[in-house]
Amino acid sequence: MVSKRICLFSLCIACGVGSAVAQVLNQSALEKSLESRALQSSLGREDQSLQALRSPAMEGAVDPSKYVVGPSDLFQVSVWGPTMITFSVPVTPEGSIIVPTVGTAVVNNMNLTGVKDRVSQMMRRKYPVGDITVTLLRPRSFIVTLRGAVPRQGQYIATAVERLEKVLADGASSVSPTTTAAVPLVPSESTDPLLQRGLINLPELSQSTTLFGGASTRNILVIRRGGDTLHADIPKFYTTGEDRYNPYLRDGDIIFVPQKDLTRNFVAVYGAVNAPGRYEYAEGDSLLGVIGIAQGLTKAADPKRVVITRLSADGEEMDETEIDLSALMQGRSPDILLKRGDRIVVPAIIDERRNYTVVVGGEVNIPGEYPITRNSTRLSKVLRDAGGVTNNALLSGSILMRRDDSMKDLFAPQLTVWRNLRSQQVTAPDSNYFNLDLRLARHPVVVDFAKLINEHDSTQDVVLRHDDVIFIASDHQTVLVDGQVANPGYVPYVPGADFEYYIQKAGGFSELAVEGDARVIKKGTLEWVEPAKTHIEPGDKIWVPKKPIRDFAQYISIFRDVVSAAAALATVVILAIQVSHN
Repeated sequence: MVSKRICLFSLCIACGVGSAVAQVLNQSALEKSLESRALQSSLGREDQSLQALRSPAMEGAVDPSKYVVGPSDLFQVSVWGPTMITFSVPVTPEGSIIVPTVGTAVVNNMNLTGVKDRVSQMMRRKYPVGDITVTLLRPRSFIVTLRGAVPRQGQYIATAVERLEKVLADGASSVSPTTTAAVPLVPSESTDPLLQRGLINLPELSQSTTLFGGASTRNILVIRRGGDTLHADIPKFYTTGEDRYNPYLRDGDIIFVPQKDLTRNFVAVYGAVNAPGRYEYAEGDSLLGVIGIAQGLTKAADPKRVVITRLSADGEEMDETEIDLSALMQGRSPDILLKRGDRIVVPAIIDERRNYTVVVGGEVNIPGEYPITRNSTRLSKVLRDAGGVTNNALLSGSILMRRDDSMKDLFAPQLTVWRNLRSQQVTAPDSNYFNLDLRLARHPVVVDFAKLINEHDSTQDVVLRHDDVIFIASDHQTVLVDGQVANPGYVPYVPGADFEYYIQKAGGFSELAVEGDARVIKKGTLEWVEPAKTHIEPGDKIWVPKKPIRDFAQYISIFRDVVSAAAALATVVILAIQVSHN
């Protein structure tokens, strides 16, 4: 009996201890289960993490001291120790991070460095052992509003790693805004909050006038929810690299792009800069800043003689101030503030070194391109450099061609033609030749190569210019007889032979030849000369024209014209007789 009681007591004690142990084990298992579920949930969201890593294209790593955290940012919180624990947690719409089994941290509008410190401290209270990391996996996206002189005003989706310029580029495209809630153009009487705050004076705009080419890029306003207003300047951002001129966007930003007016609100840079021209003026512009927007000085610039010109209000007087820009660039003198309408001239150091060359071709021993000086290299030197002329050279047919020195490069081709219209002939062939001559823009230089080479006549030794072309013709010892002859073609040259000789060698005149209009075309000058007034030379061409062939209708037309003229003359005579009798 006693032994039964002892056994029963022992059993009760065992059950109690077992229950207590089971309770402890169950509690530990519950915590581990929660952590396991969190881990499994994180692992189960592997695809989501991969998506997070596929965030928008970025220009570089995020700067934790500048990145401002907000709703929908996605973080990964990890504990590295005996047991690996990882949580993927977003920032809630209320601006908090909720870590399972750990707690909640308010992080809205904190920079990334502050968020990392706050969450790490919260995690350390739960996990005193191991390394804790807090990592931004995916930057959030949000809505911003674009207004002003852009083709597509409206609301756009942006991310926290995108700059203002990205949304401006989207607004300049012809596609609809990223979101479907397009904002209509704002009339001047609108109750838009920008107008109510007195920050802008928006004129009435229309789709036809809000072209991106007329949009400001230097006087853009970014209105933040907290009331701050940023003044963005895209060209200056690329000059200075400062974020404030092209800021990263934040939730709810309102971007206003004013119209650009380069007729009045401008500064201009001319001369030896990499991108001369007119630029939009922005308050606070300085000389060094505008030179930077013009992409800096060229290597030929003379920075010691930069001139700033400034007009009076009526535009009738101009002040000129010479500046040593090198002193400003080296910090020896303070930068100079500019005013609207200022014009800057950066002179270039005079350096006439260029790649001056001429081309020599034809019957020379070493044809090719040869360097010359600007104003002193003569034709004879270049011919010597080219190895002299060959034995097959035809000096009478050689030519020196030179590019036109007119101002055509400063004008459009149509303006060049218009300028020369007054000098054209009325006949169609002359007009066509003149227009072709304008397009080619090359003309022969009068040189007698035979006198230059054979007689060493210095008056023919012209000074060459850049891009001249020297062509020494080939002497084939032939004369070309073409046109209305029996056998047109090349006839061997015979010294002293006259015009009739070559006609006979070509089989004589054909039936339709106009013998009296035959001409000799000289090889070198292409001049048309009557046969009796020249000597036939190698390379010359004899041209025999053709009689015009008229059909019966043409003769009827001529007869009708003659009869009409005779009738008109008879009428005049009769009238004259009647008047004389009266």
